[in-house]
Amino acid sequence: MLQKLDILKEEANTLVEQNLTAELFFDANTKRIILEEFKKLFPESSAVLQDGIIKITNSKNQSAYLPFNWFSRIRHCKNLINALIEYGNYSDILKRNLDDAVMKELPKIDWESNLSLESNTIISTFMDENFADDEDKERFSEFLDGRAWLDEKSEGLSGKKLNRTSEDYISSCITTICKLINDTAGKLDNFIKLYISSDLVKNLIDSCNVLTSTVSSGANGFNVIYYGAPGTGKSNKIDELAPEENSIRTVFHSETQYSDFVGCLKPCMNGSDISYQFRPGPFTLALVKAVSDTEAHFYLIIEEINRAAAAAVFGDIFQLLDRRYDGRSQYAIDVVDMDFKHYLENNCPSLLVRGRLILPSNLSLLATMNSSDQAVMPMDSAFKRRWQFEYVSIESDTYPRGNFNLNAGADTDTLTVSWENLSKVINNQLAGVQIPEDRLLGPWFVNENELQNSQATLAGKLAMYLWEDVLRHAHRESIFNTDKYPTLYQLIKGINANEMVFSDSIIIELRKLVEPLTPAEA
Repeated sequence: MLQKLDILKEEANTLVEQNLTAELFFDANTKRIILEEFKKLFPESSAVLQDGIIKITNSKNQSAYLPFNWFSRIRHCKNLINALIEYGNYSDILKRNLDDAVMKELPKIDWESNLSLESNTIISTFMDENFADDEDKERFSEFLDGRAWLDEKSEGLSGKKLNRTSEDYISSCITTICKLINDTAGKLDNFIKLYISSDLVKNLIDSCNVLTSTVSSGANGFNVIYYGAPGTGKSNKIDELAPEENSIRTVFHSETQYSDFVGCLKPCMNGSDISYQFRPGPFTLALVKAVSDTEAHFYLIIEEINRAAAAAVFGDIFQLLDRRYDGRSQYAIDVVDMDFKHYLENNCPSLLVRGRLILPSNLSLLATMNSSDQAVMPMDSAFKRRWQFEYVSIESDTYPRGNFNLNAGADTDTLTVSWENLSKVINNQLAGVQIPEDRLLGPWFVNENELQNSQATLAGKLAMYLWEDVLRHAHRESIFNTDKYPTLYQLIKGINANEMVFSDSIIIELRKLVEPLTPAEA
């Protein structure tokens, strides 16, 4: 009997979401076997092992890096993968009976209403011949519809069509579920296809031991970047994980340098004389703090990591971010700055192994990044692959409490709208004009203090962000009444005068959520 795809998809999504930082232990032999199987399946890839990962190079000498721990997320989807393989076998049979042009349309929402009568007849006959059980017919129909296993978007279904190989469309489905940032995902589908095609690899992955089931469990060090739209609560997630007394926090900006992060020799007063001594940066302070109490776990927190050229700020110490199974650095580095080395020798000599520096297992690095600002200082692949990325959604169960009193078009017509409702209506409108999700409004884009003076917040923060950042190049009319307020100056002036500044479509959607109130009632 065919399995219910919607249930398996939900299971896979839940497992991935709950284990975003899970890691598997791959010994040298396992990595070698996976590499050999990879080269068999993708002989053109020029695949080699480098720094414990698979590096592939194309004909243009461009390289991509495939971390073995991508298999951790793939493994969480194994029940869905196995079910889709079975559906794919039937799809291959159906492909022999249907024109390729029809297979290019499938999966298709409400396919029975959107395909020709001839195509419907062929599919119906196929299902009668291959499925004795009505439930199997219904489930295969849901497979052809697509919504049971693919995400529905405004332009249709995500993923590849059934005219492709089953490995192709299964991979496109699983890639979405795996929740990797687009730049990070790279050739993830290669690993998914390898998992599907090679029983040897599949058995190896399914039998691997898990090192860390969640970010917050265990004492092993890890590196995580929390990314998402402004106001989604990235810093709050870190605060919930990392106690203040066990943390060193810093903020990157465009002028941050290696010497700021690690430390450098600086002048200081010694009585009336000027002398020089090494002043530790946040990285070095975190090292010392971790060594001072090996029974506790410590955190180096970097806010806005992509506001600086992160790889340059880390310099040679980014090599330390590769972790062994116990959380210590997999590779040590030579400390060439003698002032830095002398400071380490005096304050944390246990981290110098034969004069080379390592990260302790009880020190983790946590960072935040507004994904809408990725272009500020792009990260190179070598740096990014040493981090895990955890997406923080714009959806939340809690919102700051506070209301906006909005002019709805007439002198006596005022809408009292909660921040939750206003932000959701604006986000839906932005999504409707194809604004990327990472530029939408997070639940905590404004806080409760700002909502105490909601009109000032609307004029000085919300309108400014939407007008100048989100809608700078197009679609301002989707949110604001641009016929009456064609400039930001006029818009803010209209807000301060409590005029109707939002577009008709925004007001219509808000009316569906709240009852209009008179100024006296508001």
